[in-house]
Amino acid sequence: MINSVEKRFNKIRTPRQIEWLTDRGSIYRDKSVQNLARNLGLKPCYTAPYSPSSNGMAEAFVGTFKRDYVYVNDCNSAD
Repeated sequence: MINSVEKRFNKIRTPRQIEWLTDRGSIYRDKSVQNLARNLGLKPCYTAPYSPSSNGMAEAFVGTFKRDYVYVNDCNSAD
């Protein structure tokens, strides 16, 4: 988070509060992570439970990966 904020804003804190959307993983709900986010100017927000479609970028990547690689190749083994 720190590196991302510094790279995007050239500062350790955002110029205004920005929503930070994540899934409900335990790492993102941890109090120390939430406090760090708030100190950087981020407002922690979470996707709805049991709705993976609300995480659009990740779902788009998985869909593209399946379309372009998995469905067109022999994937019977990890090799």
